[in-house]
Amino acid sequence: MKKKIIGISICLLFITSGLITVAGSAAAEWWPMTGHDAAYTGSVDSDVPDTPYLFLGEILGEIGGGIHGPIAVVDGNIYASVSEDQGSFDKARVLCADGITAEVIWDYYFFGNSDASAVTYYDGNLYVSGDDQLDSSHTQERLICFDAETGDVQWKEDLDDLGTPVIEGDRIYLALDNKIECYNMLGTHLWTFATTDNIYTLPSVADGRVYFVESTYADATIHCISTAGADIWSYPVSERIVNTPTIADGKVYVVGTQNLYCLDAVGSGGTTTELWKKTSIDYYSGPAAVSGDQVVFGNGRYLTSLNANTGSLMWTYDSGHINRKFRIQPTIANDKILTGYNTGYKMIVLNLAGTLLWDFPLDHSIQGDVTMPPVAANGRCYLLTSKDFIYGFFDHFDIPPTV
Repeated sequence: MKKKIIGISICLLFITSGLITVAGSAAAEWWPMTGHDAAYTGSVDSDVPDTPYLFLGEILGEIGGGIHGPIAVVDGNIYASVSEDQGSFDKARVLCADGITAEVIWDYYFFGNSDASAVTYYDGNLYVSGDDQLDSSHTQERLICFDAETGDVQWKEDLDDLGTPVIEGDRIYLALDNKIECYNMLGTHLWTFATTDNIYTLPSVADGRVYFVESTYADATIHCISTAGADIWSYPVSERIVNTPTIADGKVYVVGTQNLYCLDAVGSGGTTTELWKKTSIDYYSGPAAVSGDQVVFGNGRYLTSLNANTGSLMWTYDSGHINRKFRIQPTIANDKILTGYNTGYKMIVLNLAGTLLWDFPLDHSIQGDVTMPPVAANGRCYLLTSKDFIYGFFDHFDIPPTV
């Protein structure tokens, strides 16, 4: 049962989708997958509220159940992969909810004490991997395709691990343990690219190439392969990397535990060129977002912006405390940057010069914290917290008079 939020200090304005008009929302720009796009840029052509009107505050699933990854927002609906507390275990649940009211339109429960990936929307369907029911007492990891409007299962394909689907050019890419798997849109397996070490990142796809990182605790190798699964180049580094590469303007940006690397995306002779490197990175830094000439990433207590071409420092934003660290990929939405930090439990919105515009604090004991990137889509801004609270913000709304 869906629960209403209680005990928060800001007035919630609950209104139905039939009574609201978004000002200034021209062509819709939605958020279909983790990182916004297959290149994992974290950048979207959508406005973000200048003055935050909080129109939504609900719970997706059960309090404390947890979330499996960032949400997708497409055609006015929210798609999410969450866990629900079943007492002795958590059950994974994929759902579609109305983007104004958070009323659940359809859902799908995985079996028993289950896990699932984040969701990906593509061409009218929703894709997710999870522990699906095999028989009365066993599960099987599966990639599942749903009709995004109805929730009807279109097909299922057995896997041997779980991974968030990345879709580009009618191909589905999954990083599973120590390999990249590729499927067509009907779930037919096309090829496998195996690695020696585990892959902790998602694959990123751009310009007919797939980028990913295999890593140990001491070193890593950044890979580029073709969309047919052929090796193109690899670039070894002496540090652990668990962040997904970001691809933009012919460059690969990878945030490690010590450095941020900017590499030539094309490469030559089985390797590639390091264009520049930012040193002294916090061990728990998150992935970079790229838009225009800015690379923005969390570097410990500082949100940091670098020039995308040279690596020179543009600005930093200080969270104000050594334990308030930026560990998620920022979201760049037109002229604003959305992110959040862990201790202190707050979502923040900055302009492109790094000046704070507004923030939204959380009560950690009730609402959890910001562990996933805020999402901007078609003039709205959404935040899903670690305890399944979903918040939505408009810049402006018009409520027609009652007739």
